[in-house]
Amino acid sequence: MLNKRNNPGGSNFLSSSVSSTQSIRLLALYLSLIFFAVMMTACITNQINPSGRSENVSLKAEDLQKHGMSLITPTTASGKEEDKQAVALVFAGMLRENHPEIPLMTLTETLGRINSNGLEERYQKMYRDYYDTGIFDRETLSEIGTITGTRYISQLKLAAFNQQSNSRLSFLGLRLVKTQESSIRMFMTIWDSADGTIAWEGMQELSYAYDTITEKPVSFRQAVEEASVEIIRRLPGDTGTTDALLDHSRQ
Repeated sequence: MLNKRNNPGGSNFLSSSVSSTQSIRLLALYLSLIFFAVMMTACITNQINPSGRSENVSLKAEDLQKHGMSLITPTTASGKEEDKQAVALVFAGMLRENHPEIPLMTLTETLGRINSNGLEERYQKMYRDYYDTGIFDRETLSEIGTITGTRYISQLKLAAFNQQSNSRLSFLGLRLVKTQESSIRMFMTIWDSADGTIAWEGMQELSYAYDTITEKPVSFRQAVEEASVEIIRRLPGDTGTTDALLDHSRQ
């Protein structure tokens, strides 16, 4: 009678083969998910949801082109004070790109004129009073208009800005696709330095989101650009050329 002998080596070989097969399947599934995530991201465009309104008190279509506009220091929400210059810089760039026919004094240029003409103390007082009353001093506005050679004085307000990231597709604890989001709320008021009245005001709320496999968030600059363009297209005399600027800013 022949003795039957166990073959432990064969059993190990079979276990190893099964384990290898499972690993290959898991790897294939993982790679497929990555490929799906990349393809899905490539097909998804930016999701931008704007909402705003404006009120025109006395500003005519040709007024800005005829008399020019200066930017003064923006106000911001608490914790965003360091972004004042950035808001003004981005807005000025978008306005000049879309409406080069409007004579514009940037915030840097306006502050330089104020300082070189010895108006810094009156400028500071104008803002202190503004925080209490919501009114800019008429005489100071008139002086700013004189030294800048512009009739209209524009002030921006950054009321809110938020960023967040949410998982959209994950596998084995790994976030393959993330939705990067930001939201912003901005105001703009245009003052007439000739009589100290508000000629135009507008506000813009906007959410900006896109899906990505990277950690790159929606930047502050992108959000301000989008909100600025939406505000600009509400100005009297905008003929729809802002649509091209919208496409450019979203690239």
